[in-house]
Amino acid sequence: AVTYFIRQMLVHTGIGPTHVEISALPLYPGQSYDVFVYQAGRLEVTRLTLALVCEEEATFHQGTDVRTERQPIAEYVIFSRDDFRIEPGAAFEHQCQLQIPESAMHSFQSTHNAVSWKLVVRLDAVSWPPCERSFPVVVHPLASVVPSA
Repeated sequence: AVTYFIRQMLVHTGIGPTHVEISALPLYPGQSYDVFVYQAGRLEVTRLTLALVCEEEATFHQGTDVRTERQPIAEYVIFSRDDFRIEPGAAFEHQCQLQIPESAMHSFQSTHNAVSWKLVVRLDAVSWPPCERSFPVVVHPLASVVPSA
C-alpha cells in the first residue's frame, strides 16, 4: 500500500497540474458548453483524452457487509489528441465543445442508488504510467430550466 501511495504521489506531482473549465453551470441535457483543458508539465504525450462519463452507483447489503458498486454506464469522448510534446515552462491548452446528450439522465443521489457525471482527462505519456484525473459535474433535469422572461 505504501509503495502504491508513493508511486501515485510521484505520478500526480511529476506530471503537472490539469485544469478543466466549463463556460456555464449548471449543465442541462441537450445543451452545448465550451470546455477549456489545460495540462502543464514537461511531457512527451502519446495520448490525451477528455471524456464525459456517467456512472451509476448502487449500495446494497451482502450478509452483514454494506457494499457499494460503481459502474460507468456511458462515456462520450469530447476531445483526443495523440503524439505531442509539452515543453518546460509551457502548457497544453485546448478549447472544445461539450454536448450533453438530450437523453442524458440527470444527476441524483438516494439512499441506495446514485447517478453521477464527471469530466475525465486521461493522459498517456512516455516514461510515465497512465494518469486519469476526474472533475465532477452535475447535470440538472431538463424540467428545471427556468424560462426566460
